[in-house]
Amino acid sequence: MRKTLFVSMLILASIVACHKNDGPPIDCDRDTLYKVTTVMDIEGVTGGMAIADDGSIFYNVNNKIYKIKGRHKSLFAGGEAGFNDGSGVSARFNDLGRMAIDADNNLYVVDKNNHRIRKITKYGNVSSMVFSYSRSFRDPSGQIQVIPDTISDLKDIADLNVKGKHLYIASYTGHIIVDALVDYNAVQCRLDSSNYLSRGFRLYNNSFRSLDITANEKFLYWGNMFGIYKLDLATTIVTTAQYYDNQFVNFVLGEADSVVYKPRLDKCVIDRMSLATETDSLIAGQLNNSHTNEPHPSIDGIGTKASFNHIHFIKKKKNCLYIAEGNITDNLGAKIRKMSIP
Repeated sequence: MRKTLFVSMLILASIVACHKNDGPPIDCDRDTLYKVTTVMDIEGVTGGMAIADDGSIFYNVNNKIYKIKGRHKSLFAGGEAGFNDGSGVSARFNDLGRMAIDADNNLYVVDKNNHRIRKITKYGNVSSMVFSYSRSFRDPSGQIQVIPDTISDLKDIADLNVKGKHLYIASYTGHIIVDALVDYNAVQCRLDSSNYLSRGFRLYNNSFRSLDITANEKFLYWGNMFGIYKLDLATTIVTTAQYYDNQFVNFVLGEADSVVYKPRLDKCVIDRMSLATETDSLIAGQLNNSHTNEPHPSIDGIGTKASFNHIHFIKKKKNCLYIAEGNITDNLGAKIRKMSIP
């Protein structure tokens, strides 16, 4: 009896240990700052990535969305190019882009050639988002009239991000229409049954790179080829960036929204910039002056002892930066890595 009980306890302990190791740690190594490790090689250069609260990693390559949980990778949604709402692999996309995730683990992904934002639930159910808004127009007498309307066709979407109960969407060109009298290139959408486009903004696009929003939703930061700008969401006043940098590929806010992490395409490194002083410091990677079309070594390590291939973008979750990299020309060497930050 005792022997049977002992064996049962060993089996239970093994099951618990396997379960604990099933998913990646939500936190990075807090004892080793800027430690870079490889999560997994992937099928090709990814267009978007999102990190769930349990540490699961979602990313897309071409028309498919994959999920990494621990050491396991699976096809989550999509297949051949096309357009179809549905469940899991029955859904169809056409050239996927940036991704975001909300507190309920719903994914939002830019479906570029279908001119849609697709929503994927944590169960893999895919739908096309239809946004409601108030459209204004002048009647024959010159009076402004407001009527409700809907829109789903959103072209040239550059990036999207979720903060709280809002989805923020930015366009390269300025074709997100919230009001027929004003053409905006960034909007705020309420994440509820209405998907109401509640506010619109004009941002200087000029090779739009990325956007992020402070945790309290007071400020929206966005970057283009001239640097990083700050928009006060209450007053819509824009603070022009004094820091010129045309080689970062995207950025994320960090440390109580006081700093910015940004990878540099030309040097294969990651910089950390203080928003208060606008000073940069190189925190990871080895400066590489070779041509951007040439592959660079991808080596795990700490800080500047690590090296990166071409970094396409980064995402932040708690004290981890997740890094998507790979060769630009031949689609080889694609992988997802992570780095510990304060």
